[in-house]
Amino acid sequence: MRVLEAFADAIMQYEGWKPGSRSWRNRNPGNMRHATMQVGDDGGYAVFATLGDGWESLLFDIRAKCQGAPMTKTGLGPESTFEEFFQVWAPSADNNHPAQYAKFVAECLTKTCQKPFTPESKLKTVYPALG
Repeated sequence: MRVLEAFADAIMQYEGWKPGSRSWRNRNPGNMRHATMQVGDDGGYAVFATLGDGWESLLFDIRAKCQGAPMTKTGLGPESTFEEFFQVWAPSADNNHPAQYAKFVAECLTKTCQKPFTPESKLKTVYPALG
């Protein structure tokens, strides 16, 4: 499994993907708020026609943030840390815990990829920078 997919898989796990959950019902493994491939909205969360569409949208969004793509408007890029990523992805203002989220994802990646990751790991370790 590539690091990008392992990162997305860890997000899916942290977001509580299981039968009956919001992310499962909406075919939205990252519980994304908005995405270009969404076909609907469920209380501010994107709804996708298929799990494949939701998964591809999640990968697209992570890649864009890792590369610092201008369309994300987040200020994130290759030198941003996992913790900075999750401050944007799941902000404290929405009653989330970005530091815990980053720690969980780093631990999952360490286990899955069998190399060390921490909340201070850079996004360029997930997906390479543009250019």
